[in-house]
Amino acid sequence: MDDNRDRRFACNPDVVWKDVGGEMVLIHLETNQIYELSRTGARLWALLDEGKSLGEAEAVLMEEFSVDEETVRVETDALVEELLLRELVEEQ
Repeated sequence: MDDNRDRRFACNPDVVWKDVGGEMVLIHLETNQIYELSRTGARLWALLDEGKSLGEAEAVLMEEFSVDEETVRVETDALVEELLLRELVEEQ
């Protein structure tokens, strides 16, 4: 993924989700696939759903989870790529 932290993503309208004990369960209605996100993945999902840019979301994650910038960038880039690949989010 490029280094553009201003990128924004929207949740695919064909995906429904529910927070279950701090983890996020996603169901892609078109494919009937079910996905689970960890607590940090669930938080990223919520921040993106709020309309935050990738950089804004990363800043929140660094503060809330006491994680360094490099780790947050690597992990969020990997998760966003997976979400895009699975068509769970769309780039705005």
